Amino acid sequence: MWSSHRSPASDDRGVALRHDYGWNTDQPGSVIVRAATGEDLGLTLDLTDGSPSGDRVTALMMLCVSDSRRAPITETEIDALVLGDRNMILAELARITFGNEVDLQQRCSRPECGSELEWPAHFSEVLARTDSTTAREDELTIADHQVKLRPATVGDERRIRISADPVRTLVELCVDPSDGVSLDDDDVMKQIEAILEDLDPLASIEFTFACYACDQPQRSALDLPGLVLDLMRADDMRRFDDHHLLASGYGWSPADLLALRPADRVRFAANLVDLWEG
Repeated sequence: MWSSHRSPASDDRGVALRHDYGWNTDQPGSVIVRAATGEDLGLTLDLTDGSPSGDRVTALMMLCVSDSRRAPITETEIDALVLGDRNMILAELARITFGNEVDLQQRCSRPECGSELEWPAHFSEVLARTDSTTAREDELTIADHQVKLRPATVGDERRIRISADPVRTLVELCVDPSDGVSLDDDDVMKQIEAILEDLDPLASIEFTFACYACDQPQRSALDLPGLVLDLMRADDMRRFDDHHLLASGYGWSPADLLALRPADRVRFAANLVDLWEG
């Protein structure tokens, strides 16, 4: 079903992974990401309608991400990715598909202020964070037990959706069950949760900034799968108007238009409007 991989293109980008998965034998530490086209985005939205955001983004990755031999990455391989590596792939995919800058919104955390805040975030800033962190497994002593832990994966994230206690379920998935440590101890759970965050810091992406109304420091967690899905939906809403404009102005065929990445299509449409209004 997911078969839109095309020949190598100049806008393809390599993304360095921080975890060895064993399925990318030529370069265990990298994948190749290409920009999504209008056809990719429309196909993904149509065929995954009603699915959770993580599954819809996985479907897009299956179209646009390949290993170093340019074999399409499979759903099983995506499920094995640690969350930080998934986030880096999504950040690069979003950057080359939609452009580097995205506007984020949040209400000021200071109750007395409550201002609606909007600020620009840059995917390149997210990608730059890979330089100083490395996902890894760890073994350490907790409550007199030698405990083996691994970073959380995309597959783990999928499994905890239906859990009544997703935090505990995630810990259970990431801790070797043979270690015998009790997860009913609150202190043990807190230690393990902190260690899991340290194992894969990029599993959670945060931006810090100040409220421009009251200067209160703000922290905003970036949900990359949700953000990419929002960008896909926003692009879907304007795609028809852009296609009509470009077909009228340049005579491009539907196939030509669907082959464009959104960032290029938006720029071409804006240039055409400037030409007509100039």
